[in-house]
Amino acid sequence: MDTLLDKDGKEVYNATGYPIRLKENGKFGLSGLKPGDMIHVSTYMGSERMVVFEIQGNHIMCDVDGVEHCVLLQQNGDTLLFVDRTES
Repeated sequence: MDTLLDKDGKEVYNATGYPIRLKENGKFGLSGLKPGDMIHVSTYMGSERMVVFEIQGNHIMCDVDGVEHCVLLQQNGDTLLFVDRTES
């Protein structure tokens, strides 16, 4: 797990497996993610592996057994991870 500093100088752990950098606006930028990649996503029921099929700005569209999910890069405490934000 990589460690980086946020805009306030606090340590943040990168649990995504992809390169992340701090942008000039103080937000984190993700690189290297592409359609077809399988990612681990935090869900309301734990964690699930999902296949990326499209990236629309900050929204990562994933597929799980034919069901579309909207995933975002999110900071949870001191950890950056992919989180399922699909409207139920």
